[in-house]
Amino acid sequence: MRHVSEETAGPSAAREAGSEEAKEESAKRREELVERVREANRLSVNRPR
Repeated sequence: MRHVSEETAGPSAAREAGSEEAKEESAKRREELVERVREANRLSVNRPR
């Protein structure tokens, strides 16, 4: 039995919902993830080996 919650469903779920709010929310979440990854990459690059 596979149960997929709304959060883990991904961008396709937001698209299916068709609501601007859902699209905005997923876009915001993506931006946050991008920022976090950039920060992590920057820190790992600056870390002495």
